[in-house]
Amino acid sequence: MLASFKPARLSCPVHVWWASDTLAQADFADPHWERLSSGSLTRDVIPAQHLTVLEQPAFQQQLAARLEALATHGAV
Repeated sequence: MLASFKPARLSCPVHVWWASDTLAQADFADPHWERLSSGSLTRDVIPAQHLTVLEQPAFQQQLAARLEALATHGAV
């Protein structure tokens, strides 16, 4: 069912954080996040496993910086 899911196309920036271990998996298939929005796409890789990426200080710092930028300057 998930394979047939077609979300509506957005017109906003999209920021994706990848866990490095996810990208290293042999069966990794890029979901092509750029297809979700006509806005800009930013990708960052965090040294982590999928289930631990949210616990990583690098992710937390990057997320805080992105949220601060949105609060200060609005969507970019």
